[in-house]
Amino acid sequence: MTIAHGSERRRYLRVIPDRNEALSVDINGSNFIDILRVLDISEGGVGVRVPHGFSGCDLNQPISFVLTLPKDKPLYLQGYGRIQHISGDRFGIAFEKLPEKVSLQIRDYVSSHVKEESLIMWIKYKMGLVA
Repeated sequence: MTIAHGSERRRYLRVIPDRNEALSVDINGSNFIDILRVLDISEGGVGVRVPHGFSGCDLNQPISFVLTLPKDKPLYLQGYGRIQHISGDRFGIAFEKLPEKVSLQIRDYVSSHVKEESLIMWIKYKMGLVA
């Protein structure tokens, strides 16, 4: 597990899942459907890779998706995401107005990985000092 330190624009701490963890996103857009492996995740969204590229993928359009976290049942999230950016074969899905229960599941996942990386970072994250 790795903590992804990125641009200053990010509001949430991202973590990169271990290779042996099965985090996936099943995306249903207006012109596509696909199952993608999660590259990184935060409370604000997920980064994914699309090896074959998306030609029918529109930025800022609402999408429906299923997020599968390890040891959890799939989370069916109709209209709670938006494709935020595309860069080569990667793009980010921003979460929008997730139900509180789902937000807590994602927060718990991120928190458990931050704990493994650094106890101090985890404490800061839980206290809201690191976003």
